[in-house]
Amino acid sequence: MSGKRPSVQPPREAAETVRSGEAPWQPQPGVVRPLLRASWLIVRSRPLQCAAYLALAVLPGALLGLQVIAQRDVFAAGAALAAGATLTRLLQAAAVYAAVGLGVWLLTSARTVFGSTVSNGIQSALTEAYLTHAARLRLEVRLHPAYHDLHGRVRAIAEREQGDNVVTSLMTLVRYALILIGVAAGLFALTPALAVAAVLATVPSFLEGVRHRWWERRLALDQSRRQNRLRYLEGLLISRAAAPEVRAFGLADHLLERWRALLRELQAEQWALERRARPIAVALYVVSDGLLGYALGLLWALWLVVHGRLGVAAFAASVAALATFRQWWELAVVRLHLTHGHTLELADLFAFLDAPLTEGGATATRPFPAPAQRGLTVKDLGFTYPGADAPSLQGIAFSLAPGEKVALVGPNGAGKSTLVRCLLGLYRPDEGGVFFAGVPQEAIAPSELRAHLAAVFQEHARFRLTLREGVGFGRVESMHDDARILGASQRGGAEDILQRLPHGLEAWLDPGRPGGVELSGGQWQRVASSRAFMREAEVLVLDEPTAALDPQAEAEVFHSFATMAAGHTAVLVSHRLGFARLADRILVLDGGRLVEAGTHGDLLARGGLYAEMWAAQARWYVG
Repeated sequence: MSGKRPSVQPPREAAETVRSGEAPWQPQPGVVRPLLRASWLIVRSRPLQCAAYLALAVLPGALLGLQVIAQRDVFAAGAALAAGATLTRLLQAAAVYAAVGLGVWLLTSARTVFGSTVSNGIQSALTEAYLTHAARLRLEVRLHPAYHDLHGRVRAIAEREQGDNVVTSLMTLVRYALILIGVAAGLFALTPALAVAAVLATVPSFLEGVRHRWWERRLALDQSRRQNRLRYLEGLLISRAAAPEVRAFGLADHLLERWRALLRELQAEQWALERRARPIAVALYVVSDGLLGYALGLLWALWLVVHGRLGVAAFAASVAALATFRQWWELAVVRLHLTHGHTLELADLFAFLDAPLTEGGATATRPFPAPAQRGLTVKDLGFTYPGADAPSLQGIAFSLAPGEKVALVGPNGAGKSTLVRCLLGLYRPDEGGVFFAGVPQEAIAPSELRAHLAAVFQEHARFRLTLREGVGFGRVESMHDDARILGASQRGGAEDILQRLPHGLEAWLDPGRPGGVELSGGQWQRVASSRAFMREAEVLVLDEPTAALDPQAEAEVFHSFATMAAGHTAVLVSHRLGFARLADRILVLDGGRLVEAGTHGDLLARGGLYAEMWAAQARWYVG
């Protein structure tokens, strides 16, 4: 098919997968790979702290093994004292035991201090990785249904509370494992068979726990879309933006009932899983951990004592060590299952981070064309939204000369906003492409492309920061240039806002802050327009930028646009056909295709779609 660009777009497999509606973000099965990647992330982010933490986790385990032996010596010295030995031996053994116990306490306290430092560092690394990748994903990726399911789970992992659980579970599990190794080694030194039996007895219940976590994971994946819907309903009930309509239409009870019904449905499925799994887990715990791991272990130790193969002091120390081993094992099992579940969740994060769907590529390094060569050409452009049955744009082709102003018009759903996003490089076309002086758009470095394009969108961002930032974000490096900000505010219509605010450019556009203010929809629109004019870009795009403005303010913005666009390539999208006359040429879209092009007079004379739309709007203004 003509217009394809095999050398500059991202991997065709990923792109085609997104277009087809299939989910390219399926987590890889298994827990080993995510666990290794998480471990490497931990070590890489805080290597010195991790080394110190690991040392402080190894040493207490080794000391606990020595404590088992020291406890045996205390028991033996006590028995010898009853048989007439001196007190010195008992005091020496007790001193060693106490010294080892003090060492364990000191190392554990130091580990707690280092552990919080490492945990905070790892959480920051997880959050930064998530934010960095999410900020660079192309916009069409965010429209994929599977993206919302995965993103809901990944965001929970990256948020501090959930992230702390992931990090703490992994680090605590390492510590527990080292402690168990130390205690088992001490028990093995006293009674090898008893140590082996104690370890093997824990295997059945552990495997059942792993199996249960897998079922929980499958249920979580199945429920993820409904969990997102549950959070959406919660948002409607507490959202300030939705509050007027929720109250005006009396929707609170209806939304609450939908929330309750969905919550009951999710909880019923979770309870059904617990009913199936818990009886098996309890039975395995009683039989393996209880009967085999403790009762038979004690009987085995008593048999050794009766047959003279184990001393009384060693028996007492073995019983104490066995109790200590079981205590730490129960803690470790709980932590192990938590870590296993969190590791499965981390697989979502790594699937998200591995998606090759970010901006730019290996070939996106070329500069923007020189001013004398600038122009814009669209060749056979086609675009289909992820999962859609039909394309939104097909075979779009036109050219804009440097400095030409073009208006895009057409009925709702014609593809105007989609085409604008393709022109700006926010959507990557399936077919054909956008070229600047013959240079493919995707071959231009993203930073270069952004520096030479400016846009105002109907659904613009409301940055609840200072007015300086709200306007200055159009050109961050000039954000402290007051003259430039004032000029952009004048052209975008935000000058009167600036004059009315008591703190001027430093005023906070956030009523939640002390002294902050709330802007109306029209005022936010003016700030967004001023932000675009701040850039003074070569290519200007206004996509329905005046929907929230009154007619006078709207006319001012469009005339400012005409003045600002002088000498630059400009694209205007508007339902107000009267303002389309400001453009040098008008392009008419319908059903995702370019159906008409020409001047206002030419299109009226042609009597096509544009003429019909013009006549329909004119009827509102004539008697």
